[in-house]
Amino acid sequence: MFWFLSFSYEDLASATNNFSNERKLGRRSFGGVYKGYFSELVLQLAVKKISRGSKRGKKEYKKEVKIISQLRHPNVVQLIEWCHDKGHFLFVYEFMSNESVDSHLFGKKSFLTGAVRKKIAIRLASRSPYLHENGRDV
Repeated sequence: MFWFLSFSYEDLASATNNFSNERKLGRRSFGGVYKGYFSELVLQLAVKKISRGSKRGKKEYKKEVKIISQLRHPNVVQLIEWCHDKGHFLFVYEFMSNESVDSHLFGKKSFLTGAVRKKIAIRLASRSPYLHENGRDV
């Protein structure tokens, strides 16, 4: 669906309002994830920006691009594009409007019961070795 899109660092900075806190969806040890708006394309995307101080190097970045770009599954957010521009490492994903799985599992506003949360966590954990070992279709 998005195979024809290509983004520069400037495009992604503009779409995320220069990676502003208002557009920040979350933060991890690697950096932040931001909501991006492309009004001319009528498109919303999630942009993962690796922090410059992150311990992830170029080698790990390339490895993640290779593995994630090959994943195809309806329950895995699709990597649309990646950008390595001006020393910045970025990933562009489909935007998931209902927040992340962890926000539903661990968030204070989650509507899921404890039993449902536990079931989801166990199923996700059981799939993790496959993703790390096999890499392609889930």
